[in-house]
Amino acid sequence: MRTFPDVRFRKLNSEAQHAGRLLDDRRYAEAKEAFTTARARARKLGVDSAYLAWGLAVALDMTEETEMAFKVIAESIAMDPLNPAAQHSFETIAWKLRAALDDPDREAGDPSTPRIYGLLLEAGEADVAAHVAMARHLDATGDTAGALRLLDSVTRLAPVS
Repeated sequence: MRTFPDVRFRKLNSEAQHAGRLLDDRRYAEAKEAFTTARARARKLGVDSAYLAWGLAVALDMTEETEMAFKVIAESIAMDPLNPAAQHSFETIAWKLRAALDDPDREAGDPSTPRIYGLLLEAGEADVAAHVAMARHLDATGDTAGALRLLDSVTRLAPVS
């Protein structure tokens, strides 16, 4: 069905299209607001849209809200794991989070490390560098024993690393 007889859904569809155009036009801050509004309206109507979650995640990512973008893109993937656009966005955002942890200029005790690491770990996206970054964080914040346990585990799972 192309349109809904319910005027609320026609309005929602129009809002979603508008948000998509903002994203296409690279007006990311406006797109973020438009997708947030449309998603809230959809949820009030009992609909959770993978498309609205994907668009919001892209807008969040482009406004450098990468952690939130990752959470939202994971929601989109959970709703529609076969959506290639969402899969691509998930991979892109996960790469950015891993790169942030692996940045050589990153402070070992950076308070965002456990949050980012937790997001990647929960999604099965933590790589060796992410584990090492978390071990550095643990050591820098006084949990040397925890750091050594984590490094021992990584060494057992990926001995060539």
